[in-house]
Amino acid sequence: MDIPLHQRIRDFESRIRRWKQVRFGPSSTHVFASRRSSSIEPRSSAVPRLNVGAPLPPRTSPLPRRAMANGQIPRRPLPELPTPISSVSSPSPSSNDEALDRRVAEIKSQSGRIVIMNVVYQASKDNLKRIGELGSGTCGVVYKARFDLTGTIMAVKQMAMTSVAEERRRVVMDLDVVLRSHDCPHIVRCYGCFISDYEVHICMELMATCLDKLSKRVQDGFPEDILGKMAVSIIKALDYLKVHQNIIHRDVKPSNILLDLNGTVKLCDFGIAGRLVDSLVRTHTAGCSAYM
Repeated sequence: MDIPLHQRIRDFESRIRRWKQVRFGPSSTHVFASRRSSSIEPRSSAVPRLNVGAPLPPRTSPLPRRAMANGQIPRRPLPELPTPISSVSSPSPSSNDEALDRRVAEIKSQSGRIVIMNVVYQASKDNLKRIGELGSGTCGVVYKARFDLTGTIMAVKQMAMTSVAEERRRVVMDLDVVLRSHDCPHIVRCYGCFISDYEVHICMELMATCLDKLSKRVQDGFPEDILGKMAVSIIKALDYLKVHQNIIHRDVKPSNILLDLNGTVKLCDFGIAGRLVDSLVRTHTAGCSAYM
């Protein structure tokens, strides 16, 4: 006589349970709870629950750990994880503000000092004769001007000096980088600046265009060798910033890559650049989202 299928399944499960009791002992029956097929009704008896108060056996070794003198089972020490950058101690906001004020005072001491062809001129903002606007953005306006003491045509970036610490820090960072990078041929040259309590005018060399505008005029794209030369210039500029000033740019995009009439490629706009500490930036992520 044929045994029904459900009876054979139950007999098989009974043999499995007996084998587990022989192999692991009766105390392990609560660990290996019966797993029945969904096609068969579950048993009415509830499955025994684990003893919450009892310490769990080790999962990585079949041998239990020995109890200490006080009867407690020792716990393995947790692995030491690397400290995240955000939790590293950083200067307090007050010390940051004091450092920012000191840097503003240092830059203000250079206000009106214009250097052209290694000749120093003491001038005022009135010596800048505005010709026309070159562009504008969230940080300010860039206009074309003539320096009447020499007749030099310049690109002047005008930005507001507000009481907001983050905006002041951006202005100071931009000024700090360009004033210190006069010996790098791949960073736009700065002649000097004029600073007041309300605004700053940064006098820079006038470039022919930026990569953003030029790419819109070129229909078939740039040849590979031209792109290669551009990339080399930008990489050299970034390397100079890291090696000589310990700075990362963080906002490299076509509108910040300038070209002159000779095809020289230079990097500009260092407002959101970040200082490196142990080759890491300890400030928030910044940059143009379209290029990140």
